[in-house]
Amino acid sequence: MSEEECYVALRFADDGNLSERLYWYECPFPIREGERALAPVGVHDRLQCGIVERVRRGGEPPYDVRLLKRAAAKLYSRRLPLSVPCLELGGVKYDEKHYTRFGAFVCAASFPSPSDRQILKDYGVTGEILFREEAFGGDAGQFLTSEEIRRAMRQAARTKGCVLIAGGLPAQIFSAYLLLLAGVSEAAAAEDFFRGEREEYRERRAALSEFFRGEGGAAGLAATIGRSREAEEIAQKLRG
Repeated sequence: MSEEECYVALRFADDGNLSERLYWYECPFPIREGERALAPVGVHDRLQCGIVERVRRGGEPPYDVRLLKRAAAKLYSRRLPLSVPCLELGGVKYDEKHYTRFGAFVCAASFPSPSDRQILKDYGVTGEILFREEAFGGDAGQFLTSEEIRRAMRQAARTKGCVLIAGGLPAQIFSAYLLLLAGVSEAAAAEDFFRGEREEYRERRAALSEFFRGEGGAAGLAATIGRSREAEEIAQKLRG
């Protein structure tokens, strides 16, 4: 076990079926008591948020290590250390207590450099969906056609391992679409990529929210591209 790794006892306070006891996990990242972490729960290993109540560093594990699951990440720790902004699609809340999985999709604001690609390879990226990069003109709908969405969805569903989605606003729109398929709300998906009060963020957030409303959100997306096997596979990759 490295210096950063430890064992943590989590309390899943938001889940009435789990809140009465602590659950121990291996933790591959530094964390302190009182912080929140996302960890797999139940037979389907869906991610839930737990409060760290105990941390054990070094020494013997609290249980047989073969019985311990691994915590996925700190809550809100989703940015990859690239030279361009790159966001994990894991760690986004899609219902009252569950969060999307890590290691399925990552979204980069622009095309990664050669050094970035090595980091992405080490992270587990095995495929890429690259969109044309466009200057933002205020209308999110001008960037993606239904056929482009269908083609990208086929690639997203069929690629084994993690998929990089890159290419400016089109990549962010498509990534938000994937979050909608997983059950994330339109407002949360728009806020996810353009959080903050910079004027550019406000404009893009408003454009993306308007685009979702015009397309009817998740229901409109299903009507536009059809209820496909690819859509179900993408939702499964993100939710487990």
